[in-house]
Amino acid sequence: MDELEREYTLLFNGVTDTIKQLDRLRSSLVKLQQNAEELYLCRIGDTSASEDDETAPVRPDGGGFVCDEE
Repeated sequence: MDELEREYTLLFNGVTDTIKQLDRLRSSLVKLQQNAEELYLCRIGDTSASEDDETAPVRPDGGGFVCDEE
């Protein structure tokens, strides 16, 4: 096993890093989907989203919902 230790470590670390990247990408995709859904609800006039909703999109400066800009 000693002769494979470096190869195993390289492979293990590479797989671990890739899994972490995929987790970050998944989180980003979920946020994008939530923002798109919120924008759609804003467009059709659904007012059930509240400012307490942590998934609702906000302006880049952190203030208010996207719906509030209309």
